[in-house]
Amino acid sequence: MNTPPPMDLQAPPEPKTLGELLDRVMDTRGYHSLAELARHTSVPDKTLYAWRSGTRNRKRAPRRSQLHAFAEDLNWPEGMVFRAAGLTYDEPAVDPEALEISHLWRQLSPAEKRMTERLMRDLIEGRRPPAAGPAKGEPGTGR
Repeated sequence: MNTPPPMDLQAPPEPKTLGELLDRVMDTRGYHSLAELARHTSVPDKTLYAWRSGTRNRKRAPRRSQLHAFAEDLNWPEGMVFRAAGLTYDEPAVDPEALEISHLWRQLSPAEKRMTERLMRDLIEGRRPPAAGPAKGEPGTGR
């Protein structure tokens, strides 16, 4: 028999309006005002006030660029932000290889993550054209 998880373990319902979304963000982050929230985003406080009151939605839909910036600034799910604004959002395609790498990454220790990141950067930088002058170990470098 499938029993639902306890209420405190269920994800809260997705906000239906931008006002509900702003309230959730503020509660989650501990912000006490929209002005404080605005200081953590690139969205002007006047815009946040209009989103919260719903006046922006009655006049015109919120700008997608501002919704995207808001989600990115706060590392909030972009799809949730767009849906709260009443706009459609096409979820980006998920690359199966990226999912596998993400799964492996989560299993590494912090030291292993730093080492892996350095290795990846070295691999990427190795594909770039060398800087002017002889490379390390070439004649004339003295190395």
